Formats: sequence, structure tokens, C-alpha cells
Amino acid sequence: MLKKAAINDPVHQFAWYISVLFNPTTLGVVAVSVFSFMFGPGGFETFVLFVISFSFCVFFPFLYLVYLKRSNTVESLDVPVRAQRTIPYLIAIISYIVGLALLIWYNAPWQLVALLVCYLGNTLFIVGVNLFWKISAHAMGVGAVITGFGMVLSPAYFIGVVLLPLVSWSRIKLDMHSRNQVIAGSILSIILTAVQFDLVFRIYN
Repeated sequence: MLKKAAINDPVHQFAWYISVLFNPTTLGVVAVSVFSFMFGPGGFETFVLFVISFSFCVFFPFLYLVYLKRSNTVESLDVPVRAQRTIPYLIAIISYIVGLALLIWYNAPWQLVALLVCYLGNTLFIVGVNLFWKISAHAMGVGAVITGFGMVLSPAYFIGVVLLPLVSWSRIKLDMHSRNQVIAGSILSIILTAVQFDLVFRIYN
């Protein structure tokens, strides 16, 4: 999430709202909720799966970002400085590993396991790239969710790719990323997510 621009530029403000609406945290809440309640076994067990997924996929990584912001370690929750992104990514990776282990132990449905695998795999990729280049996590998040929904729920969700240019434009407009960074994030997230979902499906089936 971003600090709202203190200017009267409606285009800039629109870009800010798009960036906030489709930020990785918001998308994580949506993805975890959909996969938990659509594919969970029902009742209390589904609630437990949701709590595990939400906690380790969304809440704990976001909580660390809030801590960094409140301690003035970073400028905003978006962590615009590339060099400051590595530690938050590593904290997220640890959280994803714990969450994934708990889901496997709890015999979660493969769709939910695949979601956590993708969060883990995509973030490992991002942290590697982040050592020398600032790839767009926003673009990767949108591409990953669209691909996951399209592969697991219905191919109709692939129409969501129309959101990628909009989100990419917003990140460029806000001077958070270059054109190449959002293009790379968009394309690579689709490829990586498709490969990981297919791999988990094959393992479980």
C-alpha cells in the first residue's frame, strides 16, 4: 500500500487507488478465502484451513511490514527502496514454509497446498531477482491469482489478464517501477504459477 499522493492530480490518485486495490496483501486475502472455502472439507476443518492459510500467507508477512513502517525503517508499506525489500521477502518466505508445512500436515486439499507453494516459489524467485533488480510484486501478484483461478476454478477467469495492463500502468505512473519491471513481473508470474499448480496437481493426483 502507498502513501496517498498529496496533490490534486486525479490521474495520479486513480493510479494510487488501483495500486492499493490490487496490492499483494489484498489479493492474498481474496485468494486464500476463495480456495479455503471452495475446496475445504466443510465445517470447522475448513475454518482451521482458512486460519492457517490467512495467518501465514497474509497476516504475518503484512504484520512485519506494518512493524517496519511504524518503526520508520521503510518509507511505506510498499517498501519502494529495493535494498530494503530483501528482509521482508525472507520473513514472508519463512512464514510461507511454516504455513505450507501445517497445511500438508492437516491434509489440506491440493488446491490450497498449491496456492501456498506458489506464494513460496514466486517469492523465492522475487528475492533472487531483487538482489540486482526491482521486479514488480504487484504485477506478479495479479498474474499469479489470475492464473491460479483460471487453472483451478474456470478458464473464464483468464479474462482477468486485462487487469495486468491497468495495474502495470498504475505502478509506472506512481514511479514505483519501470515498464520492463512490470512486464517481467506479469509474464513470469503467469509462467511460474502455471508450472507450480501443474506440479502440485500431478503430485496429488
